[in-house]
Formats: sequence, C-alpha cells, structure tokens
Amino acid sequence: MNRYNHDLIQSLGQCIDEPLDREKNDALYARLCAGDADAREEMIQGNMPLVIDKVNSYVNTFPQAEFLQDDMQSAGFLGLVQAVSAMMEHKLPQRSNATGYISVSVQREIGKVVDNELTIRVPDRTKRLKRAQNEKIDAPKNVGVPSETLADDGQQHGPAMFELRDLIETCCLCEEDRVIVAMREQGHSDEEIGQAINVPKTTAYMMRRELYQRFLAKSELKG
Repeated sequence: MNRYNHDLIQSLGQCIDEPLDREKNDALYARLCAGDADAREEMIQGNMPLVIDKVNSYVNTFPQAEFLQDDMQSAGFLGLVQAVSAMMEHKLPQRSNATGYISVSVQREIGKVVDNELTIRVPDRTKRLKRAQNEKIDAPKNVGVPSETLADDGQQHGPAMFELRDLIETCCLCEEDRVIVAMREQGHSDEEIGQAINVPKTTAYMMRRELYQRFLAKSELKG
C-alpha cells in the first residue's frame, strides 16, 4: 500500500476535534439520499477523526502494529470514502445507521492492513465449536438480541437479566453488531465471526471490544 504523507495524514485528522455523532451523521445521510452534493464532503470530512480514533485504538491494543500506523490511517480513510460513496448509491441495510456503517467500513480496511502484515494472536477464551476444517461460517438468520454479554471472561455483568436484552440492543449500531452478539452467545470465535460478517479477525475482535465497552458504559448509567 502506498503510504500517505505523514503531514497530510495529521492535517486530515485535525480537521475537526471530534467525529460526527449519530444524529449529525443521520442528518447528513438524509441529505445524501435527497441528492445534496455537499453532504458527501461534509460527511467524509466530519468523520476523519473517527479514522484516527480507530487507528489509535488498534495501536493501543496491538502495540506491535505501531509501525503500520500510517498505512492503517490510509486504509481507514479509504474505508470512510467507500462507505460514504456506497451510501450515496444504495440505501443503508435494515436496522443500520450511518455511524455504524461507516465504522464497520473503516475497521474492515484497517484490519486488512494489520492481518496482511502481522500475525496477531487475538484473545479468545470462549468454547470453540467443533466443525469441519473448511466449513463456511454463516451469520445467524433473523438475528435477535441474546441474554449474554460480550466479555472475554464469560461472566455476566450489568443490570438485571430482564433489562439486558433492551440494553444490548441499544449498544448495537448495525446488523454486524447484532451478529457478533448472537455468535458470541453460541460460542463462536472472533475468527469465525469475522468470516460471517466479512471482516478480518482483528476487526471482529475490535468491534466486539467496542460493543462491550458501550455495554459497560450504558450499564453504569442505568446503575
């Protein structure tokens, strides 16, 4: 992959202080659907800090990938542009929103760089399902929200069980998030989840961690 000029990457990431929130992205998506040409550039520029945040998260989680930081940023910006362009041409998948759709696209491209350059062991303490070596892993059909958490330790956390389903649902920004939750409940590994939602293993792991962090944050607010 061609490396971006480091100064250019830094300037892109500093266009604004924080990425657009869900409400602003949804408003821009409505303008995209209405044919507003300016909305595309506003959405790309407004979500550039999201790319920087995702790359920093990868580097913090996998310090051995720090030397790939510029390449990850390049890939993340590519994923951002691809996501916004795709939203201009096609409607969002059902039960997804613009923020979640952009996030998955960015992380997918970043994960490709990491997986192509490094062999990273992703922690996975859940019971692996027994299956044939070359069996294709499919995402569950009609994904619902299970009554399990996303932690590596397999322990239940948070509020009473009768509130858990609604709470987890509020943490899911896209259909990929719901697939992650459902497949973790079934005991699937991050690698298997990645196959099902078409992302690298490291991206599946990072998406699950972010889901769990959102879950804990919302649990504390409700506590």
